[in-house]
Amino acid sequence: MFADRASVLRQRCVKWFPAPAKVSDNPCAVAHRAPGTPRPTDPVMDYLIGIDLGSTTLKAVAYDLHGHKVAGASRPTQRFHPHPEHPDWTVWEPEQIWGGTADALRDAVAQLPDPSRIRAVAVTGMGMDGLPVDEHGRWLYPFISWHDPRTGPQFAWWREHIGVERQFAIGGNPLWPINSALRIRWIAEHEPAVYQRCHKWLLIEDFLNHQLCGRMVTDHSMASCTLLFDQRRRQWSDELIQRSGLRPDLLCEALPAGTPIGEVHETAARRTGLPAGTPVVLGGHDHLCGALPMGAFRPGTALSVSGTWEMVTTATAQPLLEDGLRAAGMTVQAHVVPDCHALWGGNVAGEMVEWFRRCWAGHGARLADPAWSWDTLMPEAAAAPPGAQGVLFLPHMSGAACPVVDAQSLGTFAGLHPRVNRGDLLRAIIEGLNYLFRDILQEMERGLRRPLERVVVARMAPPATLLDAEQGRRRRPPPRSLRTRGGHPLGRRHSRRHRRRPLPGRPGRLRPPRPPPHRVPSRPCPRRPIRALVPALPAALPGHPPTASSVVSGIHHVNGKQRILSALRREVPDRVPTFEWFIDTSVGQALVGSGDLLDIVQRLDLDGINLRPDYRRRSRDDVTFTDEWGITRQLTGDVLPAVIESPIPDITRQADYRFPDPHAADRFRSVERALERFGDTRAIVLNLRDGFSDLRDLLGYENCLMSLLLEPAACSDLLARAVDYNLALAAVARQRYGLEILGTTDDIANARGLLMRPETYFERLAPMFRHVIAGYRDLGYRCIKHSDGNVDAVSDFWLECGIACLDPIDPGAGYTMAGMKARYGHRLCLKGNIDCTGALCDGTPEQVEAEVRRCLLEGSPGGGFILSSSNTIHRGVRPANYRALLATLHRNGVKH
Repeated sequence: MFADRASVLRQRCVKWFPAPAKVSDNPCAVAHRAPGTPRPTDPVMDYLIGIDLGSTTLKAVAYDLHGHKVAGASRPTQRFHPHPEHPDWTVWEPEQIWGGTADALRDAVAQLPDPSRIRAVAVTGMGMDGLPVDEHGRWLYPFISWHDPRTGPQFAWWREHIGVERQFAIGGNPLWPINSALRIRWIAEHEPAVYQRCHKWLLIEDFLNHQLCGRMVTDHSMASCTLLFDQRRRQWSDELIQRSGLRPDLLCEALPAGTPIGEVHETAARRTGLPAGTPVVLGGHDHLCGALPMGAFRPGTALSVSGTWEMVTTATAQPLLEDGLRAAGMTVQAHVVPDCHALWGGNVAGEMVEWFRRCWAGHGARLADPAWSWDTLMPEAAAAPPGAQGVLFLPHMSGAACPVVDAQSLGTFAGLHPRVNRGDLLRAIIEGLNYLFRDILQEMERGLRRPLERVVVARMAPPATLLDAEQGRRRRPPPRSLRTRGGHPLGRRHSRRHRRRPLPGRPGRLRPPRPPPHRVPSRPCPRRPIRALVPALPAALPGHPPTASSVVSGIHHVNGKQRILSALRREVPDRVPTFEWFIDTSVGQALVGSGDLLDIVQRLDLDGINLRPDYRRRSRDDVTFTDEWGITRQLTGDVLPAVIESPIPDITRQADYRFPDPHAADRFRSVERALERFGDTRAIVLNLRDGFSDLRDLLGYENCLMSLLLEPAACSDLLARAVDYNLALAAVARQRYGLEILGTTDDIANARGLLMRPETYFERLAPMFRHVIAGYRDLGYRCIKHSDGNVDAVSDFWLECGIACLDPIDPGAGYTMAGMKARYGHRLCLKGNIDCTGALCDGTPEQVEAEVRRCLLEGSPGGGFILSSSNTIHRGVRPANYRALLATLHRNGVKH
């Protein structure tokens, strides 16, 4: 809120900028004078030129050597959508970036009495956007803007092959689709001719420096934005470059900010008005450069810069590359201050306020109407009561970056009613942004392990806001802590008793507000203001994934499907997810009064459901049937029937066998029933195979193992056909239903080791395993690999093939969750480990609770964990014990 953020920041804020007076403890702080007005004590004035490449404006500003602005000009930054078939693709055209900046420079230089007194020029800007150039500096492809969504597949590849934890541990970057390296990979994959000709990849500031002086270099703060920079060593990371598959020669030399890199050449001088020979000095990332004149580069001080994005930054002596900061979306970056690092979190901010005006006013002439000017809109928002008459806004219109990390989250208005007006909606937007600001500050203090002593705020967004007025008129000496009082997230001042508004003409005196309208809440939820926002938007929203997030104390609240997807990405959802491969109907009947799997999953609130394709059955007697595969099975009283007769007694005649039709209309009727019941609220896990189990069932167990040794060629042919059949099933399910998770349940081991010699596995089965997992992944699935027993001989190979999760971490094979987490947790999601032959069968609910708590303690830190039994909830599992498993998970598996 306007008043809310003021109540937070008044406690510690030293100054609000822009301010009319000098900050006494900051020698770099600037005061404002009319452009071109010389200092009366200076007989001759020297100048420094700063260029800022923003997402909204290209600015050129001249300062004297005391830091006072003496001239300035700007041009708009224009977005382009050059691909009609991809209307959401967004680029910056290099000619417009250079031309607009050059025009702004020419106008600014023309305001100076003596341009020959310009001593240096430096460039700062937006960060991650870059472009390829050839050896002559000619651009080969335009800048892919941070608004552009095209790098989603590269984002997924990076997360799976390098991993968010390893990326942060080296580079300090939370993984976003807009990171520079992902744009380079996109060029390599989709524009191979451009990639082949590319000599260097220039970030947008580097491009402008090259246009000015002809040199291709970058600074440490900008290199930090690429995903490829080692924060501890302050140089390009050999490991990240090698694992990314990118060419190391594409990267420019990285130097400290403030390094002179050349002089303005004649061509640039004619275009910009800058004197030829003017020194060009490396700048850096815009918000970090902004910390210098604000004095916000000392430990204990935070800087909030509000523009298109709001960036909250503090300086640290060492890079804080801790996993908790990664999970909160914080970024660790080399600072422009020598031998210093920055810790910062940011979200899109001012663009949402601009969106409101564009959306409601329209374009063209209406935007010029005084009724839609900021001078009109902001007083309306100021007149709205705190809490915006109960309207809440989730500020995730461009996804969520910090302290919740969810690129798919969507913006949401909640609490709308007929009395809401335009001012309420605008106030709700700004209140939502201010709550987000508050959460970032708290997460930053948690990572620093100490309170921030002061906050410095700079507004760069185009419209003046109530925040400025509310913050600017109260500049009391701040206490040393931001901790709130009264248990309310905004402090006691925002409780009903203490919420006040200024008396007319007396801004320092406050009075109680008018009573709110009947039944309309005039303030947010007393514990956390956006708790009430819906956890998911309707799946019917066109053009958007059917997901959204609500935020409670920085926790990412999601549905069951999102929990499981988060775990498979090795992230930390709001609660450790759970689902089982199979649940026996007798256990379900005892727990929920139904043997229907859909009822069991819904009433037990499981996060996912595992479903196989459906095959018609021809009954032989009450307990025996033959399915479409020609396999005869017998009901055993447990969830899985036993194979008693196989259709291929002789492997040499396998070519005569015909697989069932994967395209049959009723092949996935169970999936269709689940989607009708659950939609996207629970994960539908498609249960297929990776080859061996099909061989086992088609040939019979002993015949299969013997054929692998005696008839390897025929076995390989049948295995290849089985794998192709499973890939066909996967393709049908993906195309028809958009399923995203696939489980392969091919048991390959017992408690002692593999069911065959490792040499046999790697010679006969491994090539087709690699092929089928690659095929599943190419279709867009995340793959869970299931096998009982001791799989030490093959687990690293499975991981190399690209599985996302290993199940069930079999305690019968001697595995503990702690041991497997230490071994694989940084690369792989882990599932299972609650012994379905021990505690779940023979133990007490108390013993099950203790085992679940152990698994949660060992498996949940850092995310990437799905709790479940060590195989299935079979007939021998005591219903009370499975209920104790779920109850303990729901009590103790929640992120705090």
